[in-house]
Amino acid sequence: MSEAVVDYTAGALGSWQRLRPNTDITAFVIGMRIRRAATVMTQALAHIVTEIGFAGFGDYQLAAEVRTAGALQPSDIAARLMLTRAGVTGRLDRLEHDGLVVRSVSRKDARVIEVRLTPRGRRRVDAAFDRIARYQVAVLEPLDGVEQVQLAELLQRVLAPHDEPVSRPNR
Repeated sequence: MSEAVVDYTAGALGSWQRLRPNTDITAFVIGMRIRRAATVMTQALAHIVTEIGFAGFGDYQLAAEVRTAGALQPSDIAARLMLTRAGVTGRLDRLEHDGLVVRSVSRKDARVIEVRLTPRGRRRVDAAFDRIARYQVAVLEPLDGVEQVQLAELLQRVLAPHDEPVSRPNR
């Protein structure tokens, strides 16, 4: 006997459809599924990074930003992760205590503090990245390659009005 799969979103939406039979709830369905997917993935990612040794997904995100940039100022980290400076400081304190980052005076400007990963921090970020990449491939297995590209493009179009424009230098 096979197990039935419970579609929580369909159940909730069925209730709304009975209450509001003349209302098109397509956008509501999509929004609920996006939020549910985000919740499921966020929980899984948090589990992955804590198994690797990060205090939480936020600490991994900060370390990953530094990994891709090489070095960042705390104010840049705050802007990239949409955090307060106090939020960045708390995460940096934990990561520094764990030996994953160092804060030092900039080589270019002695008034500026830069955050860099330690070799241990780089290894930990890379290990987490590899596990996250494998997880995300597995999550998308129900879709073929064309469908994955379509989903990525559709989500990009949905999110584009909420992204900030990037100014490009004149050439």
